[in-house]
Amino acid sequence: MRLPPHTLAPSTIYHVRLLGQLASGESSTASQIFSVTSSPLSAKIAGGARTVSRDSAVLALDASDSSDPDVCPDGGAACPDASLSFLWTCAISDGSPCRLLSSGAILTLPTTSTHTVDLSALALSSSPEVAFTVVVTKSGRVAETFVTLPLEDGPVASVSVSRKSISAARVVFEGSTDAADATLAWSISGSGLTTSAALLAAKAFSPTGPSGTSLVIDLSSALSKASLTPGSSYTITLRVSSPTSGS
Repeated sequence: MRLPPHTLAPSTIYHVRLLGQLASGESSTASQIFSVTSSPLSAKIAGGARTVSRDSAVLALDASDSSDPDVCPDGGAACPDASLSFLWTCAISDGSPCRLLSSGAILTLPTTSTHTVDLSALALSSSPEVAFTVVVTKSGRVAETFVTLPLEDGPVASVSVSRKSISAARVVFEGSTDAADATLAWSISGSGLTTSAALLAAKAFSPTGPSGTSLVIDLSSALSKASLTPGSSYTITLRVSSPTSGS
């Protein structure tokens, strides 16, 4: 017997009974008791790791794609869950907490899924990067993730990457930038990959190719199956080049 996903409720005890009967009328039964546990929470920070300016007054942090898989199947569609709680922290490259320039006090972040941070108000001059961590909790379950953002002085083109959908057949990423005259170039790195540009340029691997706002990888193609190793991790990078905003 096979049940579709999300048929059974978490933290519930079920009784299964099987009755077998012969044509002669003789019968026998067997039973089993089992329980369904809750799935681990999924913590996500949108936008990915990207270079930002120390002078940025509005850095958006968004963990709204975090989810409880028992409530929201991972299909890419928005699935708000008011039962999730969020705790954010900020740290510089040596692991110490971010502090305010004005008072030296440790930065306190809102306990919401989304908010903005004024990087120009933080003491970041000696740190090459800043990291934000979010801890997502619900009914005793905990999930944690972080994003590390390299820092640069002066203007930096805003860029973000999000995974829009994933299935056994394909995965879709979407990139965005605030630079109107920008060129967007995708790359992939990971186990066994040495020719990212040639791989993304192959239509059998990526129908969209290595440039543009969207990247589609055809996971069902023979080239993808030969190039990507099951169980391995791969990194998708979007580079934005702009004559006015830099890279």
